[in-house]
Amino acid sequence: MRTLAPAALALGGGAADAQGQPPPAVVIEGARVFDGTGEPVKVRDVLVEGDRIAAVGRRLDVPAGAVRI
Repeated sequence: MRTLAPAALALGGGAADAQGQPPPAVVIEGARVFDGTGEPVKVRDVLVEGDRIAAVGRRLDVPAGAVRI
Protein backbone atom coordinates (compact mmCIF):
# COMPACT_ATOMS: atom_id res chain seq x y z
CA MET A 1 0.00 0.00 0.00
CA ARG A 2 1.09 3.57 -0.54
CA THR A 3 1.03 6.64 1.61
CA LEU A 4 0.33 10.17 0.45
CA ALA A 5 3.78 11.55 1.32
CA PRO A 6 5.41 10.44 -1.97
CA ALA A 7 2.35 11.61 -3.85
CA ALA A 8 2.54 15.01 -2.21
CA LEU A 9 6.13 15.34 -3.38
CA ALA A 10 5.09 14.49 -6.91
CA LEU A 11 2.26 17.01 -6.83
CA GLY A 12 4.53 19.72 -5.48
CA GLY A 13 7.54 19.39 -7.69
CA GLY A 14 8.04 16.41 -9.91
CA ALA A 15 4.84 16.19 -11.90
CA ALA A 16 5.29 19.04 -14.37
CA ASP A 17 5.32 18.62 -18.14
CA ALA A 18 8.08 19.80 -20.48
CA GLN A 19 6.75 23.37 -20.36
CA GLY A 20 6.75 23.37 -16.56
CA GLN A 21 2.97 23.20 -16.29
CA PRO A 22 1.43 20.87 -13.72
CA PRO A 23 -0.78 18.10 -15.14
CA PRO A 24 -4.51 18.84 -15.29
CA ALA A 25 -5.18 15.91 -12.97
CA VAL A 26 -3.34 13.38 -10.84
CA VAL A 27 -4.79 10.09 -9.62
CA ILE A 28 -3.20 8.38 -6.64
CA GLU A 29 -4.08 4.72 -7.00
CA GLY A 30 -4.45 2.53 -3.92
CA ALA A 31 -4.02 5.31 -1.35
CA ARG A 32 -4.78 4.71 2.31
CA VAL A 33 -7.68 7.04 3.12
CA PHE A 34 -8.49 8.12 6.67
CA ASP A 35 -11.93 9.72 6.92
CA GLY A 36 -11.50 11.11 10.44
CA THR A 37 -14.44 9.23 11.97
CA GLY A 38 -12.40 6.48 13.61
CA GLU A 39 -13.49 3.91 11.03
CA PRO A 40 -10.80 1.57 9.68
CA VAL A 41 -8.53 2.86 6.95
CA LYS A 42 -9.85 2.34 3.43
CA VAL A 43 -7.79 1.76 0.30
CA ARG A 44 -9.16 4.00 -2.44
CA ASP A 45 -8.06 6.00 -5.46
CA VAL A 46 -7.80 9.77 -5.02
CA LEU A 47 -8.26 12.15 -7.96
CA VAL A 48 -6.64 15.58 -7.59
CA GLU A 49 -7.50 18.33 -10.08
CA GLY A 50 -5.52 21.52 -9.69
CA ASP A 51 -5.14 22.08 -5.96
CA ARG A 52 -8.33 20.23 -4.95
CA ILE A 53 -9.30 16.65 -4.20
CA ALA A 54 -11.95 16.05 -6.84
CA ALA A 55 -12.96 12.47 -6.01
CA VAL A 56 -12.19 9.54 -3.73
CA GLY A 57 -13.37 6.05 -4.52
CA ARG A 58 -12.94 2.88 -6.52
CA ARG A 59 -12.84 2.79 -10.31
CA LEU A 60 -12.86 6.57 -10.68
CA ASP A 61 -13.51 8.19 -14.04
CA VAL A 62 -9.99 9.52 -14.64
CA PRO A 63 -9.60 12.33 -17.19
CA ALA A 64 -7.39 11.73 -20.24
CA GLY A 65 -3.86 12.94 -19.64
CA ALA A 66 -3.99 12.46 -15.88
CA VAL A 67 -0.77 11.42 -14.19
CA ARG A 68 -1.11 8.10 -12.36
CA ILE A 69 0.81 7.55 -9.15
